[in-house]
Amino acid sequence: VATSNIVMRHDEIHGSTTNNGAMMSCGNGAATWSGGQSNLYIYNNYIHDNGPTDRTAEHDLHGFKCGTTSALTGLWYVDNHSHDNSGDSLQMGSVADGTAEPAHFIYVGKNACHSDHEQCLDFKTVQDVIVSQNNIQDGRPSFGTAGECMAVHNSAIRTWWLFNYCHASRVGLGATGQTDLRVLGNVFYDVKHI
Repeated sequence: VATSNIVMRHDEIHGSTTNNGAMMSCGNGAATWSGGQSNLYIYNNYIHDNGPTDRTAEHDLHGFKCGTTSALTGLWYVDNHSHDNSGDSLQMGSVADGTAEPAHFIYVGKNACHSDHEQCLDFKTVQDVIVSQNNIQDGRPSFGTAGECMAVHNSAIRTWWLFNYCHASRVGLGATGQTDLRVLGNVFYDVKHI
């Protein structure tokens, strides 16, 4: 079912022991919208302590995810606090198979993300993205990740990373397979590899 102008705000989502999926999702999750979505507003939520705590296997339970098949146009993910998820705090897109329209027109700003088992912010197969003024920390290596604060890959197009703070992590920004990447005004400290 196509949906538009959906707001999720001021919620606390925690405690799932599920092995994979997402706590909030444009596909499948605890709170789900599916079909062609437009204008989703995810504001001031607290998403934490989800999924198995074992770091020797990939569990992939994300705080929020919109997959490649979501046909999303317009997402504002603002002022959220997310941590200790067994996947990413936020994952946009997934591995491209060439058949789905990528999510596009995405703004991710002023969030606090830390201590996830994968990247705090992970963007795959997306277009027209601004990631700005986020505080991201404690990216640690685990199964399937090198310990990045932020990642962009899998044919992402036009992603702008502006004025983010990334610290206490092994890798600042992992970038592979993207087009038109801009990284401006970010602060990386206590990071082994930028």
